[in-house]
Amino acid sequence: MSRIESLNQVQPEQLKRYRDRWWTLLTSTHPLNQVKASDAIHHAYKLAGYKSPSIHFLKGPLEFQSFLQDKPLSLRLNQLGAPIIQFPLGSRLIDQIQAQISRNVWIDLVESLETMPLAEFSLSIYSAVVGPIMSQVATAPEVNDLNQILPGPWLENLADHQWKKQEEFLKQELRRQPGGDWLVSFGESLWDLTQPLGKWVEETVVDPLRTDPLVQEFESGIRQLAGFFSLFGLGVEALEVSSTEFYPVLIDFASEVLGCSVNQAEWNAFRSLYVDCGPMLTFENMCFVFERPTKLSFDEERRLHAEGEPAIAFDDGYGQYCFQGVTLPPKYGAVHPNLWKSHWILQEPNAELRRILILGIGYSRICQDLQAVEIDSWREYTLLRIDQPIDVEPVVLLKMTCPSTNSVHATRVPPHFTSARAAIQWMNWDIDPDDFSIES
Repeated sequence: MSRIESLNQVQPEQLKRYRDRWWTLLTSTHPLNQVKASDAIHHAYKLAGYKSPSIHFLKGPLEFQSFLQDKPLSLRLNQLGAPIIQFPLGSRLIDQIQAQISRNVWIDLVESLETMPLAEFSLSIYSAVVGPIMSQVATAPEVNDLNQILPGPWLENLADHQWKKQEEFLKQELRRQPGGDWLVSFGESLWDLTQPLGKWVEETVVDPLRTDPLVQEFESGIRQLAGFFSLFGLGVEALEVSSTEFYPVLIDFASEVLGCSVNQAEWNAFRSLYVDCGPMLTFENMCFVFERPTKLSFDEERRLHAEGEPAIAFDDGYGQYCFQGVTLPPKYGAVHPNLWKSHWILQEPNAELRRILILGIGYSRICQDLQAVEIDSWREYTLLRIDQPIDVEPVVLLKMTCPSTNSVHATRVPPHFTSARAAIQWMNWDIDPDDFSIES
């Protein structure tokens, strides 16, 4: 078929249906059908060139924590095998789609199908699973010296395995660009030519340096870091090849609505990883499938959000607190924002959490609790400054008191303002306050 250069009059009307279809799939809280999930995983592993793994179904991240604690970490590593960073199914299918549509159509689909919000939500669910596991392992005594618990050959083989997989992926991505085949071929030829030089540098420069205690300490730290992230910085691309493009919705729309041809067996397998499975951790020997969350709560912008209770909950008892898409520690999340204390802002070192606390508490209450200083006033407006260090720059607020209800509303303005009237004019798109009153 000829390359698709534009959508017809009817096809744009289908975009919302596909956006909603995949949002519904991603936010499902229905229990998994373990038979279907197992079939999907075995099929995906086979098509991706891996042997069938041992599949373990878990109610949530707390169960995986118990699995890790049951035996020494070094033994668990050898049982798991190398992590599978990326199934190639999504990339192969997207290559097939992109060969049949123009770049302009592709860009329009990425935006119209809202692939970024879908990708971000998919990754947020994965993060909810992996977060507590990382926290637990990071504080485990064994992790203080990963070099002692990671067998040298295992770590070296893992790094070599991961590099080869990543190298294949990068070459594939490069070949999709104009002139990519030539660049890959040139790079391989250059590598062959420079290998003798690289070997000489390794033997005459690098190897002697490795006897230096400082270099040995640095190399040890790098090995520990690599080992840690090999364990828990994994699985993201097994379901999400790109953080900005949610591939399933693109493939679904392009194949069903635009009539693009794809490898149906690969598409069925790739689709089933989302439709029939929950969040996954994928290794060569084992695959861990987590049940879908039992609860998901959102705000009007489809961001994970709940007030005083978890926005995500799993059947094993684990919950994650979120406010407008930002993950909160329990000390804030378990408390309703109406009960948040302004002095928490002064004690919180994380800038993003301070921003959320300010949003939840509101400037009106912060002004009162932190004893804002009056700079200027004009009619029912007061310009205030908070001298406490609650943000990276001084906080100046324009407070308005409604004459009829006495309700108070405060809005932040740039810190250079010293005149209430000038701040009002800035708030009203540079319209003089007297003129604005007349127009109103």
